[in-house]
Parts: sequence; structure tokens; C-alpha cells
Amino acid sequence: MVAIRKVAATDRGKTPVKDVVWAAGEQVVVALGGHGLRVYDGAGSLRHSFDVRADTLVTSPRGDLVLVLGRGRHSCRVSKLELATGQLRPWGSLGRVRACAQQWTEAGWVVSQRNRLWVVDPSDSEPIPRAKFAVPGREVRAIVQAGGDAALVRGTPEGSEVHLFSLDPPKHKQIIAVKLQSGTLFAADPAGEFVWVCTAGDS
Repeated sequence: MVAIRKVAATDRGKTPVKDVVWAAGEQVVVALGGHGLRVYDGAGSLRHSFDVRADTLVTSPRGDLVLVLGRGRHSCRVSKLELATGQLRPWGSLGRVRACAQQWTEAGWVVSQRNRLWVVDPSDSEPIPRAKFAVPGREVRAIVQAGGDAALVRGTPEGSEVHLFSLDPPKHKQIIAVKLQSGTLFAADPAGEFVWVCTAGDS
């Protein structure tokens, strides 16, 4: 059972939250930037606390493993959080990560560095790319994975483009020209069959 706690809209706390994910075992993982990483149970009780920079969280398909990205000026340090044991282990560095998928699939995990895409296997001993794609033009704004495919959004002078990639085998499939607002959100459905594109309306 999950406890629901109501908090006043004006009660924002003192520590900014960079990212949060609902993980396996009804656990909530919270990234607090330079203030560390925390893991809570479904009732809101603190289970684990780590003194590590945490800006972005990426979950495994089952939600039992979380990649913790700490973004520095020139590189991005990545650690692995095993929720079953509550252990956090360093994994390596990925350079300057511009965007990344928030959940990886069996085909790997997609990250972008400037105008390049890397496909990384989180089961490897270190984050070495297994495949690379070149994405000409402006930098990638967002990446979503669904099954064996990945969709990325990059800016163009006319608006935006959605690029579709196959990860196994690696190849570029399609480009869709779209006009998206800056606050657009993207998410893949659990079955990996389609991607939601959510844009805020005028009201």
C-alpha cells in the first residue's frame, strides 16, 4: 500500500530536486544535485542517503537498477544504484552528456554528446559505446527509447525534427518534421510500442 501525503503548494522545501523516479519495491529515488542522492520507501521514510552529485536518474526496464548521473563542467560521472542491496558503485565517465533516455531497454541505453548518439550497454563493466550515430544540425533536446527503437528530438531553424533510429541493428530510419514548444515532454509506453508527446496548451 502506498501512503499519499498532501502538501501545500507553497511548501517547496529548501533543497531543489533535480530528478525523481519511482523504482522497484515501491521505492522513490531522488536526485538533489550537489546535495546528494536519497532513497525513500512508499510511505516517505528515508532508506538510503549518499553523498554523491546526482542530477539525472535512468532506470532499468524492471526498475531494480538506477544509473545516477552527476554532471560536471567537462564530464558526466555515472554510478549504479542497486535497489535490492542499497549499494551505490561508480561506473565511469561519459564526457559531457547533452541528453539521454530516462530508461534503457534490452537494446541498450542511448545518450547524446553534441551531435552524436551513443548506444551503451549498462551491463558492461564501464560505459563504452557499442554503436555510434551522427546527427547533423543542432543539438539533441530529448531522447526516448521504446523497445528496440529510439526517438530523438533536435532543434532546427524551422522548429524541430523527430529522428527515429533502430538500435538492433543500428540504423537511421525516419525523420519527422514537427513544431514543438520548449516545454514538450516525451515518454514511451511500457510495452514499447509508441511514444507520447505531451505539449502544454494555452490555457
